[in-house]
Amino acid sequence: KLDLEGDSTVLGVELARKLEIHVGDKLTVYSPGNLGQILDSIKKLENAKGEEKKVVDELRDVILPKELTVAGIFETGHYLHDSEFLLVPIYVGQELYGLGNGLHGITVRTDNPYSAERVKQAIQQFLEPPEYAQTWIDMNHQFFEAVRLERTVMFFLLFFIVVVAAFGIMSTLITVTVQKRREIGIMKALGANIAQIIWVFLGQGTIVGLFGTLTGLALGMTLIRYRNQFSHWLASTLHIEIFPREVYQFSSIPAEVIPRDVAIICISAFFICSLAALIPAYFAARLDPVKALRYE
Repeated sequence: KLDLEGDSTVLGVELARKLEIHVGDKLTVYSPGNLGQILDSIKKLENAKGEEKKVVDELRDVILPKELTVAGIFETGHYLHDSEFLLVPIYVGQELYGLGNGLHGITVRTDNPYSAERVKQAIQQFLEPPEYAQTWIDMNHQFFEAVRLERTVMFFLLFFIVVVAAFGIMSTLITVTVQKRREIGIMKALGANIAQIIWVFLGQGTIVGLFGTLTGLALGMTLIRYRNQFSHWLASTLHIEIFPREVYQFSSIPAEVIPRDVAIICISAFFICSLAALIPAYFAARLDPVKALRYE
């Protein structure tokens, strides 16, 4: 908690870095709210007869910028807030924008972010047009739509990656089947039935799928854990920005591991890779031992 007094301000860490500002420095602020006051003063000056000096003094007061003392620097982790926001006492903001005793708006914070819609409906009952209430979801609607679209695209990308991996396992086992024709023929000649032959190749595909799934899970969890360090390493070493702060408005890469989603992905990948072994296993089981051992 920081109590601002007098002509003081606190600003975001990215904005302070951009302006090369430190605590205790003076900051000159130009407000777009002065434009309306300037136009009003010019009209008064045009219509004034004996009050030119008073109107000119008012105009000079309006044009002069506000000089604030930097009392602190904050960091929220949200790039938009850290790079574009500065906080001032309420009376300073009213003076800069020419609001008098008015306000642009009031922000309400709830204990549960997802109860914002219910709180919005309750507040809206006491407001009359043009006043309105909006939630953080409404304010970031386009951003959430973009995230939802990215999640959908990522789902299909992951699905096709798993399918390609399954075809890789299937082609590998088909190659093994061709290379092991002699061994398969010997097994069938010794009395191995179709189910036993199928289980040999199905077991091989299952082991490959299980190993790949566990390896991918371990690498994925490691990458998530050290995602920010990896991003910084790419940016500093290879000059590759995989998560531009200016685009995503976050200073670091946010991530949340949902166990249910991880379980669904791992089980699905393992199941698809195991099914890919059925086709080569079927061909191996249908192999004629006489033809397999003809030239042996």
